[in-house]
Amino acid sequence: MARSKLNLKWNFPIAKLLIEKVKKYYKANGLYKTILYVIFIVIGFKVFVINGIIFSLNYIFNLDIKYGPILYYVLGVQVI
Repeated sequence: MARSKLNLKWNFPIAKLLIEKVKKYYKANGLYKTILYVIFIVIGFKVFVINGIIFSLNYIFNLDIKYGPILYYVLGVQVI
């Protein structure tokens, strides 16, 4: 029995929307501001989403998961 050729495509609609948004921002503002924009998104995601999940797990299940040291490495600020 021969294998049929399947044309599988990756479909990530959220990623496609974000890439289109970054492309539009790049065309409007240039490379330097686009790099800053992407870094702002990555750090914002880390601070609010990932740290929020860690806080929730620590609070609900009384765990001792450490937060990522992004502020220490980027700004030199050490939080307890």
